[in-house]
Amino acid sequence: MLTLSNRSVSYDGSRILRGVDLTVPKNSLVCLMGRNGVGKTTPLQAIMGLVPADEGQVSLEGRVLDGMKAAGRSRAGQQEQLAIARALLTDPKILILDEPAEGPMANLNDAVVKQRLRV
Repeated sequence: MLTLSNRSVSYDGSRILRGVDLTVPKNSLVCLMGRNGVGKTTPLQAIMGLVPADEGQVSLEGRVLDGMKAAGRSRAGQQEQLAIARALLTDPKILILDEPAEGPMANLNDAVVKQRLRV
């Protein structure tokens, strides 16, 4: 289970996340939806440790992740697709994707949908 507890993040003195609490049960799928600029990417970056937190914590299966180095950064194009494929091969406990249907991934998503329609 992934848990954010009272997580707050600011950019240049402007509070973006305020005391966010989120629990994602094991074997579940969660989608953050909203218009551009409303703060969907910031919680993902906070989970991955890519932005400094003002307060709160992130834990995975009871283990606090704060202070751990981020495992990797997003890559563009085929590098991004390859990184996702590699991640899936390791049977990850959690996989975080930011806008997987945008940019180079859109072509992959179209191919997956077309393949499923054939079946």
